[in-house]
Amino acid sequence: MKNECNIIINVDANNTGTSLFEQIALGIEQNISAGILKPGDMLPSSRDLAKHLGVSRKTVVHATELLLLKGRLVSRNRVGLFIAPSQPLAHSGSSSCLAQSPVEGDMPAAITVNDGFPDTRLLPFLEFTRAYRKLFNRAAQWKTLGYNSPTGYHKFRRSIASMLRQSRSLAIEENEVCIVRGSQMALYLVAHSVLKRGDHVAIESPGYGNAYKAFAAAGLEVHPVEVDAEGINTQQLEQLCNTCSLKAVYLTPRHQYPTTVKLSTTRRQHIQQLTLSHNLTVIEDDFGADFQFGGQHLLPLSSMLQKSNYIYIGTFSKIFAPAIRIGYVASSTDTIEQIANYRQLIDIQGDTVQEKALHEMLDSGVIGRHIKRSRKVYRQRLDHASEVIANMLGDNVRYHRPHGGLALWITLNCAASEQQVRAALQRYAVNVPLFTLSDGTIGLRIGYASMSNSEITDAVQAIAKALAHLQA
Repeated sequence: MKNECNIIINVDANNTGTSLFEQIALGIEQNISAGILKPGDMLPSSRDLAKHLGVSRKTVVHATELLLLKGRLVSRNRVGLFIAPSQPLAHSGSSSCLAQSPVEGDMPAAITVNDGFPDTRLLPFLEFTRAYRKLFNRAAQWKTLGYNSPTGYHKFRRSIASMLRQSRSLAIEENEVCIVRGSQMALYLVAHSVLKRGDHVAIESPGYGNAYKAFAAAGLEVHPVEVDAEGINTQQLEQLCNTCSLKAVYLTPRHQYPTTVKLSTTRRQHIQQLTLSHNLTVIEDDFGADFQFGGQHLLPLSSMLQKSNYIYIGTFSKIFAPAIRIGYVASSTDTIEQIANYRQLIDIQGDTVQEKALHEMLDSGVIGRHIKRSRKVYRQRLDHASEVIANMLGDNVRYHRPHGGLALWITLNCAASEQQVRAALQRYAVNVPLFTLSDGTIGLRIGYASMSNSEITDAVQAIAKALAHLQA
């Protein structure tokens, strides 16, 4: 439809793969690309645009917030929103999972699949803005900008401790939580403070490469332990405990990275025994804990352990966006004190303003509602991805639907090397995280959650063409 600025936007309320605000944002971008909207043009007010499109004002606000983040719009206080003076290169889709990037060969663009990001298009932009505005509008707001404890804003830590007690059965108090800038910082701090150079640490194989790098950089002796359909091989883990005085093991037991399998009950119990008999410390990275789709509610492995034998790591980045660098570590008071003391050497404190804003959103229920909405969207996308994989890839892959998380895992049935698979994927302009297992099998980790249904279909279709090329 047209408005007084000659904007043409078509919205389809029946399109379940793309939300209304995404359609509006994409429509405005298309108007910019077509030259209908030019740099410096002012957008109609959110109220007027909502009236013309027949949608709620909140939907339009979400769309414009997304375009502000992408740099397509600029805001002028007390005036309005304007088309940005210089525009980024056009992308082949409205999500970062479809981006123009060079690949080998003559293909000018690639479908880039991440390894499990949330969809930033679902971010509650309005609620974030409101939380920040409320924070700075309070009396004595200058106090917000002073120094804070290296463990983080105390009310935020109190809320996280309460959440961990209620939803994850961890008997954690405020002084047993340290706020960090994401799970990677947590691993770095643990490697340099709780552990010491020369300590022996086990890690899943295949596993999270950045954890391996953090441990190796700290001078730790890192031992890869095989993962199968039940999670980490605990018999191998016990052998390490007996032969090298294993100090700690890094695990992703809820949905293992990268294979998405969950640690079986039998192996959870075995690990519990090892922590008691060998004083083993479990470093549990529980990313994506809020996204479980059906089945029995799964508690953290740490809930079975004594507090002195676990270091539990959580993150808000998987709830909102990779750019929201807020995570937390929960453990015994002594362990948290060690982490906080070391943290001061590299970062006196975290982002207090962001911590207070997230605390506001956590206590007001905004985060809980966002998780509930996102869970519904991701479940539907996983349903679609599973159907597309069955239809397009069939017997060429082995696939088991994950019980949760933001990514899925497929292994290839063809006898090809990682280099051959990568070359075939590049031929059809798709980039996917690849892993080579100990038996030579190639695995692909597909972050489906950040893609719309059509983007999922495009990605799987490109993979299918690559596999057909390998078998030709």
